[in-house]
Amino acid sequence: MKHRKTLAVLLGGIAVAATLGVLATQAQATPPIGTTGPILTTGSIEERIKIKTRRGVNSEVTFQKVTVAPGGTTGWHSHGAEVIAVVARGTFTLTEEDCSVRTLPAGTGFTENPGAVHEGRNLGTGPVVVYVTYVALPASELRIDAEDPC
Repeated sequence: MKHRKTLAVLLGGIAVAATLGVLATQAQATPPIGTTGPILTTGSIEERIKIKTRRGVNSEVTFQKVTVAPGGTTGWHSHGAEVIAVVARGTFTLTEEDCSVRTLPAGTGFTENPGAVHEGRNLGTGPVVVYVTYVALPASELRIDAEDPC
């Protein structure tokens, strides 16, 4: 009986401590005031994302909205940066340097590694919009023109 009472008091104390901890955490939260930040797009990425940076060297992060007109192309190129991108509108057709082709509809995310040659096309009738994030070392070229490997 004594053990049950001790256990009940112990469990009750844990419950009270947990509740107070949650309340203390909630009490410390502050709502935003005068701040806006609409989400521009969201996409699902199948690839595993791993961004490599160097210690002691700051990375530069650049955001770009790329619009490709119907029938348009990015031209063959690579990047001197890690790239994370999301197709916000339309369908983006991406040809890789091994000549494989990926069709990426709106809501699809993708990554590109530095030096990987590729070309994007808009084969549709409306504009394609892609939001691109580049993570690079300072002074890296974000776009490097390349020959057609296919």
